[in-house]
Amino acid sequence: IMIMSALGVADESFERLQNEMLIGMIDVLVNENALLSYLTSNYKCPYFTAKELQFNRDNSKIPYTSEPFFRALAICAYKTQLADLLNKSRIYLPKGRILMGVIDEAGILGPNEVFVQCSVDSRDSFDNYATFPTSTVDHRTRFVVTANVCIAKNPCMHPGDIRTVRAVHNEFLASFMFDVVVFPKTGTVP
Repeated sequence: IMIMSALGVADESFERLQNEMLIGMIDVLVNENALLSYLTSNYKCPYFTAKELQFNRDNSKIPYTSEPFFRALAICAYKTQLADLLNKSRIYLPKGRILMGVIDEAGILGPNEVFVQCSVDSRDSFDNYATFPTSTVDHRTRFVVTANVCIAKNPCMHPGDIRTVRAVHNEFLASFMFDVVVFPKTGTVP
């Protein structure tokens, strides 16, 4: 955040993202549907599926926000995310991804271009990606990003570790490269 702020990104942008995250965290504590969505997407357990959690054995709706077990899960998640926000300034980005970078061995990409094809995150609605060309491969839905994107190294220590590049679509790369960032082997920046 400090490096991006020094590069000219307005502090209001970070405040807006932080406020959206806080509102989403509070929503999980008070909204039944938000808590159900959070549980099914963040806990990988066969009992935490939307179908299994929808109703009790007597077909009555489970009051997630007041039921002690689910309430404790929601409070624990809230405290963990709040601690990450306060101690490490971790702000959840709904369309952000952590990806491994690989080189374009075929030499298709030009300078300041990257190729990014991601699997749709189970936490997000596919409607969030409606603007991207989509393809279904191996029964997994994927989308190709075609926009200006901000890429940062991890760890990020220097202003040169953050770059804005153009993500482009390429049919050849789309056939086998996914959940990675493909960098060009040409250009002045390695």
